[in-house]
Amino acid sequence: LMGRIFQLMDLIVNKGLGLLQILNMLWMMLPYLLVFSIPMSLALAIILTLGRASRDYEVVALKTSGVSIYQLIRPILLFSILMYFVTSYMIMYVAPRNNYNFKNFLVSVVSAQINIALDEKVFNNINGMIIYIDRIPVGSDHFYGIMIHDDANLEVELTIIAREGYIINNDDESNVIIRMLDANVLLDDKFSDSDKYLAVSSYDLNIDIFGDTDEEGNIKKKDRERTINEMFETVASIEKQLDYYENEYETPPDNDNPYAEKEWIVNDFNSQINRRYTDISERFALPFACIVFMLMGIPLGIQTNPRGKSGSLILGLIVLLIYYIFMAIGEFLGKNGIVQPLYSMWIGNIVLGIAGVYMLVKTGRESPVYIIVLYNDLMEFIRKMWARVSR
Repeated sequence: LMGRIFQLMDLIVNKGLGLLQILNMLWMMLPYLLVFSIPMSLALAIILTLGRASRDYEVVALKTSGVSIYQLIRPILLFSILMYFVTSYMIMYVAPRNNYNFKNFLVSVVSAQINIALDEKVFNNINGMIIYIDRIPVGSDHFYGIMIHDDANLEVELTIIAREGYIINNDDESNVIIRMLDANVLLDDKFSDSDKYLAVSSYDLNIDIFGDTDEEGNIKKKDRERTINEMFETVASIEKQLDYYENEYETPPDNDNPYAEKEWIVNDFNSQINRRYTDISERFALPFACIVFMLMGIPLGIQTNPRGKSGSLILGLIVLLIYYIFMAIGEFLGKNGIVQPLYSMWIGNIVLGIAGVYMLVKTGRESPVYIIVLYNDLMEFIRKMWARVSR
């Protein structure tokens, strides 16, 4: 979130974007940010609240009044379930739609002010095209010291170096036409040594800012911009193509293009399917973190009793770090087909969920959990050492 805020501040201060436009962008970014912040906030809230209640002996007072741990956690359980459904709806429907609206909004802005999408003295990646610009004067539609490299074409690699450039008006908002002056153009054939070099006074380059458009002229959606239903439809379409290439397609006998090899095409389609199934798995697994963090947070908050607030906060951050490490591992295993992609993102939920249930049962029986006892002893040791050093 802080990284995005710094980017938005840069758009206001250095790129001249209006405050209302920035607020509109923040509103469209909000659901995607909430998808991650709701489970994190829930975990920290449970651990900090119950940790404070435990330090002030409020939990002990409730127990002596006949209130069991399981009665105490009912409101927390209901609220966690509510947050699970809210997060699920956001990650499956609201966030993808807002991501797509956000991209359309950026296209309308960037098509008029290309400098918003480019940073000077930086190699900018615009939809796979690498663009370097030495100087972009504030408030000007011209830029200077241009180098562009594009190897998206399967046969030819394009490199352009130009002294100056500016934007030409274009009716298609998803594309930007840059006219470069005093341009040197190198066309490098990928399958032979027949390169071509051109030195021209001007050269027009059509840059597709955010990807291809469909038959109706709308910008095509990427995975993060598709709802869960659209993701399943996309996977079904790719699986049909994969079935054709596996069972009917044969590599042409005189083929010299490696991208036309049957094995390469089949592997590419399998990679696309694994990547999208991993994304689908994440959309189901991430909201369930609300339940996992509830199971982990209750025993950690009640049984953790270091002096001061920092102990509970540190413990909460450790739990979040461990969970997102599991998420990163699951993403890697799923996208590479090492683990079934539909289940790969559930590794963290399963491991921490089982640990949470175990600790919750131990807490309900008023039995100490070894790892929490060890953490308490460690925090107490650190506190004593710090007190001794600070004398």
